Amino acid sequence: MCDPISMGLAGAAAIAGPIHSAEQQRKAGAQARKQAERQAAAQAQAAEEQANRQAAKAPSIEAIVAANQRAAMGGPASTMVTGGVDPSKLLLGRATLLGG
Repeated sequence: MCDPISMGLAGAAAIAGPIHSAEQQRKAGAQARKQAERQAAAQAQAAEEQANRQAAKAPSIEAIVAANQRAAMGGPASTMVTGGVDPSKLLLGRATLLGG
């Protein structure tokens, strides 16, 4: 067992063991990093989807006001205040609204 070949093989095995272990640790670290990146991307996507759902639930005040203003311009809700009534149609042959 003390011959130089056995000693060389034993020395190589002693060196290869830590190298192999270090390689496994490097691969495990890389795999853990990739998994953490995938989880972070999934969480970011979930947060974005949640924000989009919340934005879709919020009413657009400007759109509601604009729709009400358009509706007030015609139909039974229209008045002179809303601008939906043509003043010339109210005269009925008179010069003024008061009949003068």
